[in-house]
Amino acid sequence: MTKTQAILKHLQKYKNITPKEAYYEYGSMRLGAIIFILRKDYRIETKMIDVPTRFGNARVAQYIYKGAIK
Repeated sequence: MTKTQAILKHLQKYKNITPKEAYYEYGSMRLGAIIFILRKDYRIETKMIDVPTRFGNARVAQYIYKGAIK
């Protein structure tokens, strides 16, 4: 199974993913590139969220799965 396939399955099961989850669960440091590929066949929205860091908060992308393109 490729990282792209694994991330697609994650999106289908949990409906969203962040870069941190992609890195820890699948070893992907280029989630944005994988989402770009998946958007050819699937509707995926981007929402910017605040996450805590040791220096305060940071804004990261959260990708939300909306289903296959018909």
